[in-house]
Parts: sequence; C-alpha cells; structure tokens
Amino acid sequence: MTFSEILEHSSNVGAAKLGLRLGKQPLYEALRTFGFGSKTGVDVPGEIIGLVRDWHDWSGLSIGAISFGQEVGVTSIQILTAINAIANGGYLVRPSIVDRIIDENGELVTIRAPELKRIISQQTAEAISQAFEGVVLRGTGRRAVLEGYRAAGKTGTAQKIVDGQYSKTKYLASFVGFAPLPNPRLSILVQIDEPKESIYGGEICSPIFQKIAQEALLQLRIPPDKTLVTPEFNPTLADYSLEDYLPSDSAIRPLAALNEDAVDEYQQPKTLFVQVGVKTVEMPNFQGMAKRSVLDRCMELKIYLQSSGSGVAVFQSPPPGTKIPIGDICRVTFARGNPDEHLKISAAEARYAE
Repeated sequence: MTFSEILEHSSNVGAAKLGLRLGKQPLYEALRTFGFGSKTGVDVPGEIIGLVRDWHDWSGLSIGAISFGQEVGVTSIQILTAINAIANGGYLVRPSIVDRIIDENGELVTIRAPELKRIISQQTAEAISQAFEGVVLRGTGRRAVLEGYRAAGKTGTAQKIVDGQYSKTKYLASFVGFAPLPNPRLSILVQIDEPKESIYGGEICSPIFQKIAQEALLQLRIPPDKTLVTPEFNPTLADYSLEDYLPSDSAIRPLAALNEDAVDEYQQPKTLFVQVGVKTVEMPNFQGMAKRSVLDRCMELKIYLQSSGSGVAVFQSPPPGTKIPIGDICRVTFARGNPDEHLKISAAEARYAE
C-alpha cells in the first residue's frame, strides 16, 4: 500500500499506528517528500534545513515518536509549504516573497515563475482537506470557524526542549490552516511561544487564525458563500475536545533540531529598489459607510485600507479632504450599534486631537 493510499483510507487510525503501518523507510521518505529536512528555497537569506534523521539512525521508539512530532525539527516556512501542498491539490510549490519587479515606468523587469512538483494525488489532497475541515467544524480547531467561508486546518501543542529534556511546563502552541474551500486563496500559520494561560493551539491560536483569515478574505475581495450557516460555538460542549494530544512522561529523548551544522552559509540577499510615486488622491469621507464600501473606494483610489472593528466607519485617519500619495495607508475604525452616537464621539476625539 502506498503512502497516498494509506492517507486516503486511514482517517480513524492514530498517528503512531499510521507510522507503524508505513514503516521506517516509507515514513522517512514521506517526510522528505513534503519538504521536511530540506530548504524550501524561499528567496530570503539564512534559511535552515531543520532536522529529519536518516531512517537507519532511528531507534525502536522513533517511528512512534516521529509520527506525532517528536525527534524532528521543522521551521515555520516548512510547515506552511507542506500545508500548501494539501491546499494546492497535491503540488509542492516553492515559496516566494517577491512575485514580480516593475520599474518606475511600469515595465516588467522580472517575474518569478512558480516552481511546483506533484507529490500526492489530487484525490489524496482532497481527502486530507476534508479531514482538516473536520478539525475546524467538529474537532480541536472549532474556534477557527469562519463566517461565510469554509476553512481547514490543524491545531498543535509542542513540548519545548529545556536542558536536553522535553519540558512539562513550556510549550509552543500553533494552528495552521487555509481558506476558503474548495479553492483556497491563503494559508496562515499562528504560533504562540510559551503561552501563559492555556497551552493548547486549539484554544488560543485558532481564534487568531479566524480573525486574520476573515479580514484577509475581505481584503482579497473574495465573495462569501451566503448559503453557509455559521456553527454556533458552545464553550461548555467544546472544552473537552480543544486539547491537542500530548504524550505523558514520554521516554523519547529530544534531539537538537537547529544545530550549527544544519545552517548553510547565508546567501547574498537580492536588492529591491522601490520608487515612491508623487501622484496624490484626496481622502473621501468614509464615516457611516460599511466596510465593504470603504474597501471598494480605497481600491478605486489605489490606497491601502487598514481597518479595525466591524460595522460602519466611525473614524478615519487621515481625515476627509487630506491629499495623500497613491499607495499610502488609510486607517479606518468601524463600530456597531448607534452610528450617529459613534460619529459624535469620533468628531469630538478628532477636535481634541487637533
């Protein structure tokens, strides 16, 4: 049975059992196929490879430990690249910071062609996406559910290494996901290092993903699916399933994931020259307008919207009538409730600031 076939038919099999079914060499090869233990090739200097030991060096306990995330070291960009392979329908895509470079005359200087490689079938990717959507709808990631969009993702709670041992008090909580289904446009990784109250990614990272994804999809002007019903979140019913699996008193000794030998020499960074235009636009009066209308107007004027809150616009900076350069940022605060009352308060605050 191939790795893809096992993924397609083993939704009820635990991580450790799945690792045992695969065996050492196939599990190792699967990890490497998804890019772990190698540079992603992202166009920034200083990337490290993390750690995935050759399967010949694994102990008898390694296959179980590696299946749930121990004995390996991965970087954030590796996690995103791997999750993107699922979101992209089975294609591993080389990540990039710069998409294209255009000179001051508007001429295209260079464009970065996507480098992609199929690593799993589209059917397998769809099956995993459905499982990850289940994490959001019914599992540990229920606080990541979006309004008007389908999302998929996975929570995580990792023990940190302290004095050569896995700590029982220091953790790295995370949530990684993508949206909207069935054609994802963005993926987001949220990590909180050594959280103070709750330690579980499902409880503290999922809500952050939800806020970022909801706003980002709006900024990308992706229309929501109005037929979707947002599931009601009941904390009393959900608390029992928000905790990620953590091994108790693990006998697995940690391995140094980011040692100096794993760091290649820095590549010479590329230089990007940006010429700021001198054309300006006059700020309109956004007060009382809905966020979608404000966003549409900003896009017409070729300025960026930095929003906070929800409802109607009650305050903006720069104020109406101000001339700003094309490509500049406009900050708008939105609020619900009585718009007239909010507008009065905002006007008073503006006068006080002057």
